[in-house]
Amino acid sequence: MEMEMKIAIAVISDDDQSASIDCVESINQQIQADGLEVDIFVLANQSQNSYSKFSNLQNVTAISFDNQNPSAVHHFHALSSHTNEHDWVWVIDAKYSLYSKATLKFLAETLQGLKREEVELVCVGIEGRTFDTGAIEAHPLTTMCNAHGFFDILSDPSALVVRGHAFQTAFGENFQKMTEIAGAGSKTNKFWWHSKLLFMALHSSNSAYVDRKTLCKNHFE
Repeated sequence: MEMEMKIAIAVISDDDQSASIDCVESINQQIQADGLEVDIFVLANQSQNSYSKFSNLQNVTAISFDNQNPSAVHHFHALSSHTNEHDWVWVIDAKYSLYSKATLKFLAETLQGLKREEVELVCVGIEGRTFDTGAIEAHPLTTMCNAHGFFDILSDPSALVVRGHAFQTAFGENFQKMTEIAGAGSKTNKFWWHSKLLFMALHSSNSAYVDRKTLCKNHFE
């Protein structure tokens, strides 16, 4: 079956702009895969004077997020309005880079192969936290969390590749309503919000774990 897939990859920038640029560069240098369309976004805090710098990078759309709420979940909400037409959304912290030039091709082929499983979320391996066997395990998300631990599966956003419509469910309009109810402030400035919202959106959906080095720190080969 020919592949026809659109992936949004968003890099969360931080104070170290060089790390963000290295991460984007690792995406731009990927081997092309037939039928795969990739859009790169950088989520930049305007107070860091980095927004304009990232907007000039090749093949990159820069998105500014709320300076008053620089938590992971607010990054995701800022991104949600740009990813309505993407099959998958992958948000990566700038401290990581893609492990090799073949990483994205491998990931796309893996996602294509999981179509029959109707998987909505894929957890990929990070160097130092994977055996790199290439094994793929697919189960309902609730089963996966019970077997491997809730936070082992959901706590690191960089390891999660999420179906576009599921990303919208967790971080789009529903997220905005929940923050309004909770009140703007420190209550939403926690990573567990990200895990909780994803679980609520996908608890009965199928997920997969891919035991392959996909991300690494300060390394690109």
